[in-house]
Amino acid sequence: MSDPPTIERRTGGTGGSSQTAPRKKQKPRNRLTAFERACALLGTEKVEQLQATYKSLESKWGGTEHPQAEGMVLSLTGQGVPDAQVRAIFGVGGSKIERLKAVTKNGINTLHTRCQRSRPSHSYQMMA
Repeated sequence: MSDPPTIERRTGGTGGSSQTAPRKKQKPRNRLTAFERACALLGTEKVEQLQATYKSLESKWGGTEHPQAEGMVLSLTGQGVPDAQVRAIFGVGGSKIERLKAVTKNGINTLHTRCQRSRPSHSYQMMA
């Protein structure tokens, strides 16, 4: 009896110049995701509670609870939770975490892109 045909994937360029290569075998994944590591560090119940609280807040820019939502992110980073785990818990971007870290370090909200820039001193003044 012959062996069953193996599934092959095509590699190479377009047209008839492509070659066939055997399918790669997937290795079992040994690493935990950032969310799983956060659950191991803080506890599953605490992580779920933090997520529920953050989702219930009006955390968009200009929202009524925006500072409270940013405070939740800052409190976790202040406790030494890695950035990847904070992103996994709250679903915020890395740029927001970096901006909040810079605000706590420098004390000035200079990195926020939605702040109005001051007018340069060399710009023309409107005459009345």
